Amino acid sequence: MGSEVGEGIGTINWWGFSPSIDLTSIDPEATDDVAATREELNVLLFGAGDCRHILRTLASLRRKNPNLKVNFFIVENSVELLARQILLLSLALEPSEKLGLRQKSEMFLEIFGNSHVRAQTSEYIASKANDLIGLVTDPDEMEQRMAFMDIKKLKFKEKDDLETIFKFWRKKSADLFDMTDLWEYRLRNYFKQRYDARTNLADWDYQMKLKDLAPIVHVKQYTRWRVEGLAFEMRDAPYDVSNRTLGSGKAFREKSGTVEKRGYWGDIVTSPYIAFGVESENKELFKVQSKQYVRSAVDVAFHNVCQYVHEILTG
Repeated sequence: MGSEVGEGIGTINWWGFSPSIDLTSIDPEATDDVAATREELNVLLFGAGDCRHILRTLASLRRKNPNLKVNFFIVENSVELLARQILLLSLALEPSEKLGLRQKSEMFLEIFGNSHVRAQTSEYIASKANDLIGLVTDPDEMEQRMAFMDIKKLKFKEKDDLETIFKFWRKKSADLFDMTDLWEYRLRNYFKQRYDARTNLADWDYQMKLKDLAPIVHVKQYTRWRVEGLAFEMRDAPYDVSNRTLGSGKAFREKSGTVEKRGYWGDIVTSPYIAFGVESENKELFKVQSKQYVRSAVDVAFHNVCQYVHEILTG
């Protein structure tokens, strides 16, 4: 049982398995008076997997203490996770004149949780990756253009690894990274002889495991993600380009020795809905009619990301 759970979760946590939280609200030393007057706060995020806590915390500062400076120290066991957080944070903080709030939030969720993205999102990833290559190789340029990000404490090898990852992201050839085949490979290894019943098994997992914990997640959306890797479809457009940001290496033992293979080695059982899509300050999103939620986890996630980004950029 344990090995099956581990196989389903994978070896790299592209998204967190808990909802986003405002980190200033859990400071054990901060009374209301202290929180309102504090000038600086250091936060260590160890193995968070994504930037959900950062976005929610920054958004809440505008309301609670706009003068508070928060320093986030991010520690991950994989450089690919750092690369993804750099990309997603830079996307969230794009100027409004470059990307509108709706477009930015949709693109954010696509990159965050979809196996495949739209063509225009793929173009954005390639373009941004090209920019990031220049920034990670030129500290002065990064300090000037992305003052909110400091990678000076990274080792030279880690910076080189970041550059390699960004170079991979800008390559658009489907032959280099085919998420359809990679997702199927993971499913076949996970289900084994039960592979042909994967849709029914995903439905069973939802009914027996997820429904009570996160009922706002709709069974059809969860099952589609389990089978195809598509969690967030908000446009009537094809999501048919492999999401290259979900690629990472994994070591395999072969006769010739240890070989690292790039593939999709992340979660195929829990879903990316948990991070942004199961809780919200807006309780209207959780209205129930005829014992059914009117909205879904996709609606909640989109609302939350829109709210966080809007509050961060405008206050």
